[in-house]
Amino acid sequence: MARPRHGVTMRTIHLVTLASLPLLLGAADVEPFPVDPGFPSPIAGPASRGFGFSRMAIDEITTDDTGDALWALKLGSMFPLVRIGEWRLSLDAGFIGLFDIDRNYDDLGWDGNYGLVIAHPLGRHAAARFAWLHDSSHVGDEYMERTGRTRIDYTRQEFALGATWWPAPEWRVYGEYGHGTGYDSGDPGEPGRAQAGLEWERGTRWAPYAAVDLQAWEERDWDPDLAMQVGLAFHAGERRWRLGLEYYDGRVPLGEFYLEDQRHLSLGLYFDLGRIGPR
Repeated sequence: MARPRHGVTMRTIHLVTLASLPLLLGAADVEPFPVDPGFPSPIAGPASRGFGFSRMAIDEITTDDTGDALWALKLGSMFPLVRIGEWRLSLDAGFIGLFDIDRNYDDLGWDGNYGLVIAHPLGRHAAARFAWLHDSSHVGDEYMERTGRTRIDYTRQEFALGATWWPAPEWRVYGEYGHGTGYDSGDPGEPGRAQAGLEWERGTRWAPYAAVDLQAWEERDWDPDLAMQVGLAFHAGERRWRLGLEYYDGRVPLGEFYLEDQRHLSLGLYFDLGRIGPR
């Protein structure tokens, strides 16, 4: 089992950061903790960034000894740190945990995510981002005690390059490719991750919305994960509440179970930080 090359990865990040400082500091306009991250997180998908909870009605799951209903808890967002000219640096942080309703709310597992994101607009209706992302996954203690399953120490680091475009104020298209650079498990020879999606939201204060997200991983032979969400959004300034119904068919959204499949229908309440649409 290959060990992650943490030293190489961190040295690379430091070199990229130092090389970028003259460019960033040469800009005259500096704003700490801006509202706009420059590149919003996707809406659909159980592992997308945001705050919220949802109840999953499981249609099919290949994970051993799990029930027909799960609670999902999500915490996190893109937290803008500084804007220097048109460049924006944000902290990407998130948590997702799954709890088995049919097994006394036992914790199935949880993932912790963090990373740094640099975003830059491409005109007024598009943006690009470069990110370093880290995912550390864990198996729930109660699930381990009940089933005897042990942790495989799934940890993934990757560099990602993405772009997003608003062809109209109501529509958003995005795509991203991530390349894994270090693992505690999984095959480091299968580093690829691809993601694409389409979002629609019509309205200012109260707005119906719909979103589709596709994601595929080389470690799963590029088998696509599909998430579709429809619902109603309520805007309060730069904040947004969403009540959404989601259909999902793909890998279990926890790294420790990355080779296992799940299909569900869920109803969730979500809270999004930061600007959502084009500037």
